[in-house]
Amino acid sequence: YNHKIATSGQHLLGLINDVLDMSKIESGKTTLAVAEFRLPEVVASVEAMMRSQTNAKHQTFTVEVTGVTHEALVGDEGRLRQILMNVLSNAMKYTPDGGSILFRIDGSLKRRGSLQHLRIIVKDTGIGMSPDYLATIFDSFSREESSLTNKIQGTGLGMAITKNLVDLMGGAITVRSKLDAGSVFIIDLDFPPAEAESEEREEPASAPATDADEALGGKHFLVAEDNDLNAEIIAAILDMHGATCEIAENGQVAVEKFAASRPGAFDMIFMDVQMPVMNGHEAARAIRALDRPDA
Repeated sequence: YNHKIATSGQHLLGLINDVLDMSKIESGKTTLAVAEFRLPEVVASVEAMMRSQTNAKHQTFTVEVTGVTHEALVGDEGRLRQILMNVLSNAMKYTPDGGSILFRIDGSLKRRGSLQHLRIIVKDTGIGMSPDYLATIFDSFSREESSLTNKIQGTGLGMAITKNLVDLMGGAITVRSKLDAGSVFIIDLDFPPAEAESEEREEPASAPATDADEALGGKHFLVAEDNDLNAEIIAAILDMHGATCEIAENGQVAVEKFAASRPGAFDMIFMDVQMPVMNGHEAARAIRALDRPDA
């Protein structure tokens, strides 16, 4: 039951996120967050996310990166990852157990000036698409209706979002497919290389490394956190490093626990901001107003 609840929750969250994403795109409010990123790290993270899903379906998942001259690029890493995950997730969902999926990035093709061109190919041995559906695949809420696809959860927005993001990034996306013969998605994108500007930039001096066990070991903390799961995770992390803590489920309880403790009992307070009864700002003011040296 818990697994089914979690799966349904993830599906609902995906639906909401897709609708919000599409709404922002259609209203022209989607912008690209341009920053430096490393292509190998993007590929590795996408592969890691997909590998567990393809393994569960006993699919052969092959990743190839060839001909890339510049691994450090400038662009919207998050949107690139979203494009890749949308196309790869579709390939995984619509490829039967035991099928195969190829994810290839080829950087050796045409370039515009100094830009690094990436040709992204996702090829599967899945159920394929009919010619009629191919003409509408990039439309919003578009899904091919069949006895096979009806059993697969989807919003019908993934490809519409992908097409709009590729357009926003100045690229192109095409698809070839035949029923019962698989599909091939080809995405072409250009990115400026980051090497030129990163060579001129001085690397910031890194802070001296601190051993977490040394920093936290033996310390006692007060943790004000109203989310039970977050509180459990914080307590577990502190325990891993030899520290102890007391949990307060809201700001009022945090103030009461601190006021009832002996001076110096807590080495630090981790204070959440949004909490019921009394929020973190109010609790901090109340604690600092107490007439004791450690307040």
